[in-house]
Amino acid sequence: VTDLTVTVPCQPGEYCLWCGIATAGVLQACCTVDECIPLLPEGPQFLRGDTNADGLFNISDAIGSLGFLFQNEAVPCLVALDCNDDELVDIGDAVYSLNALFGGGPTPWPPFQLCGNDETEGTLGCDTFPACDEANSDPQGG
Repeated sequence: VTDLTVTVPCQPGEYCLWCGIATAGVLQACCTVDECIPLLPEGPQFLRGDTNADGLFNISDAIGSLGFLFQNEAVPCLVALDCNDDELVDIGDAVYSLNALFGGGPTPWPPFQLCGNDETEGTLGCDTFPACDEANSDPQGG
């Protein structure tokens, strides 16, 4: 990253909020994690691994993930497919799900079992997640 206009110097442990793109942006503010989170846009809450957004984590979710990958089936929330939270949706997520369900492997990364937001950086989005809407905010999850 070069040629950045820095108007506010950030201290160690602070995050920088930029206006524009990183290579041509202007630093607007510095904040700690607790100060920054309320400033970020909040997407719909979801359950990681719950591919079909029904509030459950089961074999239908692994099948749904494979349907998305190989049959171009639509899903309501792309980030929910990313079971291993590596910011990719690939065959590894279906394998991760099957291992969690039948092989004694680890469960999907948070948010899992309780609706929540994705707290890791990435570009995978979520348009809607019916199991976590306001009328039904306590799904079974697993």
